[in-house]
Amino acid sequence: MGEPSGFNGLPAPPSSAPRLNGRKCVLSPASRVVIQTSSLETAKWTSADAIPAALGDYLTVLAWVIGYAVYALALATLLRSVPLALAVGIGWAGPIEHIVSDSWTSAHRWFPGLLLEEVGQGGTGLVSLARALGTTAAYVAVAAAVTVLVFRRRDVTA
Repeated sequence: MGEPSGFNGLPAPPSSAPRLNGRKCVLSPASRVVIQTSSLETAKWTSADAIPAALGDYLTVLAWVIGYAVYALALATLLRSVPLALAVGIGWAGPIEHIVSDSWTSAHRWFPGLLLEEVGQGGTGLVSLARALGTTAAYVAVAAAVTVLVFRRRDVTA
C-alpha cells in the first residue's frame, strides 16, 4: 500500500509537520501563521487538562443553545407566527436589552438575553456564572411551562 493514512483516510501529515505535545498534527496555513507569530502555548491542547476544559466549554454552549431554543419555542407558540416571533425575539434580545442595559446596570442580572450572554461568556464581572445559570434556568423553566400549558389548551385541529 502507498502512504500511511490518518483516521479520516487522508494521507498522514509529512514528517516535517508541526507537533503538539509530541504528536503530529495538520494545521491550516492561517493557524500556522497565528501560532508562529503569537505567544500561544499549544502544549496543553493535547494534554489531560484539555478534556475537562473542552467538556466545560461544550456544556456552556449547550446551556446557551438550549436557553435560546426554549425562548424561541415559547415565543413561536405564544405568537403563533414564526416571522413575528423572530422579530420580537431578535428585537428584544438584540437592541432593546442592550440599550436598556446602557442606562440600567442591573439589566445584566435580569434580562434573559443578557443572562444568556453571561452564560456564554462563563460569567463576567457583572454577573457570576452561577447566578446567570440559576436565573436562566428559572426563566427557561417558566417559559417551557407556559409553552406546554398554552400548547395543550390550544385547538390545533382548526
